[in-house]
Amino acid sequence: MPQLTERRRKFIEAYMSTGIATKAAEIAGYAHPNPAGARLLANGSIRAEIDKRVAKDPVAWGREELFGFWTEMANGKGRDGDRLKASELLDKAQAMFVQRHEVECNYRGKSDAEVLDGAIDEILGKGESVTTLLEKMRAQGYEVTEPDG
Repeated sequence: MPQLTERRRKFIEAYMSTGIATKAAEIAGYAHPNPAGARLLANGSIRAEIDKRVAKDPVAWGREELFGFWTEMANGKGRDGDRLKASELLDKAQAMFVQRHEVECNYRGKSDAEVLDGAIDEILGKGESVTTLLEKMRAQGYEVTEPDG
């Protein structure tokens, strides 16, 4: 099997961590990452190296391997609890369920939209949860109520 170039090794490393061929090609420095990613994944020596790494370390599974594993589990390869968890993980990974919150607030005469736009951008931009957003708004003097239900 031919030696892998440095850029191809970078692609493999990036693909193992992201599971996204286009992103991996971009990280590795390819000028046109979209076609390069698909082409590189189809390359026999690259695919063999990825398969070898996955076989050694299941924690390093890429997106395809995770989805395949979760699908097998959800389709009956595990106990009921495992099947349910695999189904939940598949749903979350595919963004099938969206958590929604309805919030009303009033702060110094500003409209809900004005208050929430700034607060949401500030809090969620840091990767924090909606619950954290609401707690911080209350701490800053906002009157925040969550409707029942």
